Amino acid sequence: MVDLFRVRGGNRHDWLFHGPSGELTLDGTVLSDPAKGTLAGPGVEFGAVKEGMRPYDVLNSGYQYLFDVKTGRADTPVSAVWTMPDGLRFRAVFVPEGEETFIRASGYPRPATKSLPAIPFLVRRHDRSQSGESRFATVMSTGRDTSVITSVR
Repeated sequence: MVDLFRVRGGNRHDWLFHGPSGELTLDGTVLSDPAKGTLAGPGVEFGAVKEGMRPYDVLNSGYQYLFDVKTGRADTPVSAVWTMPDGLRFRAVFVPEGEETFIRASGYPRPATKSLPAIPFLVRRHDRSQSGESRFATVMSTGRDTSVITSVR
């Protein structure tokens, strides 16, 4: 499957993705050590919501629910492979448009339910000095042995 996603307007464009809860391996970027706080900022605690804002308010980014934030840069494809207990693999190849920030964070499928295991969230970020368009391309596949995808560019 090929996913093409375009964003226009604003100065920061984020594309978020989370796969299944299987073991995740990444190839194609070097990530930092975990940052303090959440994706909403180093001083923002998990689940913190601005005073007077409802948790599911349209102005609430939800980034305060993503923790263990690690960042890196990528200008070549980044491959993510989730391996399920039964051996099935889900692979996503993220094809950057120029250089982009690549973020790995942890979160819960339902932020209010921390009883489930945390799952990895992957974020691709474009910061634009002027309003512009971002294009995010991703190629995804599943399989048990070798990938049906031989290369992506």
